[in-house]
Amino acid sequence: MKKYLPLRFGTLDIVFSVIQLLYFILFYFYKSGAMTLDFSFGSVILLVYSFITLNLFVRLLASATSGYRVLHVAAGISAVFIFQYMLSYHYVTASPVGYEIVSGNFGEAFSGNALDVLIKSVDKSGMHVAIFVVLLLVVLEFTHRIISRYRERGRLAAKTGVSLFLYLAVIVLPLGTYDDITYFFKTAFEYHFDNSYISASGYAPGEYPFIKKQTAMYSDNGNLPNIFIIFMESNNGKFVDYRTPDGREVTPFFNSLKNKGLYVEKFYGNSIQTCRGHIATFASLVPSFRGKIYKNYVNVRVRLLPDVLRDLGYNTVYFKSNSDIHFDNTHNYLTNHGFDIVSSITPYLRSSDLVHSMGWGVHDNIFYERFFDYLDETYIKKKGKKPVFAALATVTNHMKFDFVPEKQRHLYKAPRNMKEAYSNTMFLADRYLKTFFKELKKRQYLDNSIVIVLGDHSFPMGEHGFYHNEISFYDEFFRIPFILLWENHIQPRKIQNAVYSQMDIAPTLLDLIGVRPERSHFQGVSILEDVNKKHPVYLVQPYNGIFLSVIRYPLKYVRHLRTGAEYIFDLELDPREANNLIDKYRDTDIYTEFDNGIKYIFMNQALLDNDGIWHD
Repeated sequence: MKKYLPLRFGTLDIVFSVIQLLYFILFYFYKSGAMTLDFSFGSVILLVYSFITLNLFVRLLASATSGYRVLHVAAGISAVFIFQYMLSYHYVTASPVGYEIVSGNFGEAFSGNALDVLIKSVDKSGMHVAIFVVLLLVVLEFTHRIISRYRERGRLAAKTGVSLFLYLAVIVLPLGTYDDITYFFKTAFEYHFDNSYISASGYAPGEYPFIKKQTAMYSDNGNLPNIFIIFMESNNGKFVDYRTPDGREVTPFFNSLKNKGLYVEKFYGNSIQTCRGHIATFASLVPSFRGKIYKNYVNVRVRLLPDVLRDLGYNTVYFKSNSDIHFDNTHNYLTNHGFDIVSSITPYLRSSDLVHSMGWGVHDNIFYERFFDYLDETYIKKKGKKPVFAALATVTNHMKFDFVPEKQRHLYKAPRNMKEAYSNTMFLADRYLKTFFKELKKRQYLDNSIVIVLGDHSFPMGEHGFYHNEISFYDEFFRIPFILLWENHIQPRKIQNAVYSQMDIAPTLLDLIGVRPERSHFQGVSILEDVNKKHPVYLVQPYNGIFLSVIRYPLKYVRHLRTGAEYIFDLELDPREANNLIDKYRDTDIYTEFDNGIKYIFMNQALLDNDGIWHD
């Protein structure tokens, strides 16, 4: 039997084990929150098991590539580098790399700006070490064949088969591991083979439970308002009213608007990332926790807000400050779902505008100015007086928030950390927001306009020690600003003790303009309804094992799908979400309501998976 086992241990096994050991030491002494390492019996056993799983992977890699020296060496060195990147990411973010984040963002990861984010998401010194190790291995292989001399010999197919069988067993068995590579493959197995949420949802094939039939109502005043939705990039709602230590506001202009319209203090983005915030807004649906609707559910039938408005006679346009309008399949998806025009602002820029570019696109003030130029040219001269529905996606406040020239750093000239850098970009985006309203005011044909300003998604700024939005479930991952303005139509009002989300925007807008379609799948509620009427808000963190949350204010329930961990927080008495009340509520009707809320999110996902949202 021994001759069929891949037992020729060598340099790769040592290198992988040493790297893992060094990072375990770093985690223990410097990042204890990133990995639960202690000297308990269970932790020691899991630690030893993690070295076993890691070496099983190395043996599989070695057996599969030993037939060809160049392939063996290239695969081994590449795997060493990737392993160090994964551990460095884990060290910085306090979360291992899961399959869901790689598969969900792989196509976009290698665009210029996204690649820059990937590089900045890891520890620089760790990657310097990784590069050194790779170069050292290359040199030693060239001079001493330090890797290839330990290739497996004979019966390679059998040895590869045995290695594959053992490693698959490790992946399938419900045992945890501190080994980041095996963790990645275990999450891949879960992602593709665990669909237990479908049975838990109560989904029945052929049914369309989200479609609501109602008595149609359409405004007959012949003067439908223009509608503008401004998605402010990465806008953490907890920075509204936030001041620097010397008393300066981070969002002074937005704060000045709060007394002019309908302002919701506790407003939520339903998920993270731009395309997820947009689909929650346009579709009034919970975003998918398995892939992105723009990319992975392009054939699922839906009827979005722009579809409804276009049927009412609106010209529907979507403009994006980012130069890549195809990022996350935005152009194709929105073109097929109600928007007449889907464009980056780039084709409409003047040559003099290009100097006003940083990070992911031009400054928001240039974006607004060129958008209104486009509107003048297109809708005054060519389209007559049809009302406009425009969705505008800004980009000034995009991660990693470190690209602002010094002369435009108005709050912190030399930011010492990400929170200070973020404050600078938030302040700049807020200042540029003035330009939109200045340009709007210039145009008499746009006097009758509804304007909504909100975040496309939030971004944590260390409130719980996290500076990456793909990690956890706390409020700062989802809270965004929201204000609705309609001069001479909306009375200024602040809603402080009720919660709403992006899912509620489409129903609110239709309510405002006096429209009720005969059929709709919109799942949100109108903010104009009685604020004392309780309704849930649903939140989806699609990464790091998937956290699903249901808010029935003031209580918030969280379930981690990978581990089954549950939390209940009282957001009014415990806004930092420090005290888990799950034991207090587990056997109550409140817990049952929350459990039904999770089943609702499961149903939403099952309907997406099975094209059960809409039919004609």
